[in-house]
Amino acid sequence: MFWNQVKSITLAGDNQRAVAGGSDGRVYVFDMHSGCLVRTISTSHNAEVTGVKVTSSDDFLITAGSMDSLVNVWQLNTHELHSTMEGHGGSVTCVAISPNGIFAISGSEDHTARVWGLTLGMVVSVFKVLVGHTDQVTCVAVAITNKSIVVSGSRDANLIVWDMETGEDLHLLQGHLGYVTCVKIAGDGSIAVSGVYCRSNN
Repeated sequence: MFWNQVKSITLAGDNQRAVAGGSDGRVYVFDMHSGCLVRTISTSHNAEVTGVKVTSSDDFLITAGSMDSLVNVWQLNTHELHSTMEGHGGSVTCVAISPNGIFAISGSEDHTARVWGLTLGMVVSVFKVLVGHTDQVTCVAVAITNKSIVVSGSRDANLIVWDMETGEDLHLLQGHLGYVTCVKIAGDGSIAVSGVYCRSNN
């Protein structure tokens, strides 16, 4: 039985597996058809797993932890740890993967988002740390066709549109009355839809 609180969830591209991050620092892999738990991965995260994402080719699993400030890359099929990426100065709150599966983007309580090279296991030198929010980054999303566009949301109630290739902030999206909790981008990067925590509609 699965008794832990789910903190993050994603589906593998084969539509056969669901991956959930638990409040106990573990990652759980479920068979979508039977509903059975088929694998438990004990991560190095000391507390809840705040983000899980699978690359489009289903070869890598990305996990983020709330306490250790780390982003881990796992081989999805063997469940072996491929690399650990360090650099955030606070808890990692969210992760996203570029459509080509080459880069991962993470957001943190340190008010930044970072771009990581999955094959190198480190911050790619040609990309800059995305700095612009005044409070913790709560969500990140990447466009599908315009692969350089990244949008981040924050507890500062704003969203920022970034050029991932230069690290430049292209647009500051304001108007929410509460902190941003989630964001999705249209495939071409032309539209972003965000949700907030507040008591009125925005």
